[in-house]
Amino acid sequence: MSKSLLLTTLLLATSSTAATKPEFAFVPDAKTAIAIAQAVLVPIYGADTIRREQPFSAKLVAGVWVVTGTEDCGDPSVHRCPGGVAEAHIAKKDGRIIAAFHGK
Repeated sequence: MSKSLLLTTLLLATSSTAATKPEFAFVPDAKTAIAIAQAVLVPIYGADTIRREQPFSAKLVAGVWVVTGTEDCGDPSVHRCPGGVAEAHIAKKDGRIIAAFHGK
């Protein structure tokens, strides 16, 4: 087989399979987003703070995972705790950390 025929065959095979693959994302699901967020938030706010805000939840909004901690005031009747919770925004497609902060 000639080099040009081999190259053409490889190009055709690659282009035809690429169209059938789903869009690739570095952060494909909520579990992955939460793991990344915790890895970013612990060095900033400390392991104890992040542990107290478990469980974390993640919601996909316009291609960005919004990961937030859970408020725990120690009293189920209290709906807003002083200090807020940690939050991270992570791009689904490439895993960029768009924002990391803690509510007040």
